[in-house]
Amino acid sequence: CSLDYSSYVGKIGIGRIRRGRLRAAQEVLVLNGPDAAPIKAKVNQVLMFEGLERQLVDEAEAGDIVLVNGIEELGIGSTLCDLEHA
Repeated sequence: CSLDYSSYVGKIGIGRIRRGRLRAAQEVLVLNGPDAAPIKAKVNQVLMFEGLERQLVDEAEAGDIVLVNGIEELGIGSTLCDLEHA
């Protein structure tokens, strides 16, 4: 993922969902590289771009470009995985 920052919510990860769905309050695993241990985290909010604006959504699916916040362990190139499919 790519990163942005907000003084209100902290780190914001930006990326495309390759498979499945992502919801607010969903627990995920953060993968920061092949040698790093997976980190369990919880998504605070899921947002999508609507033109230049960011819109809060309940759920996003494969193919959507999303912004997620609430995960301070995110880094450039991080991957988020569902707990059941890691």
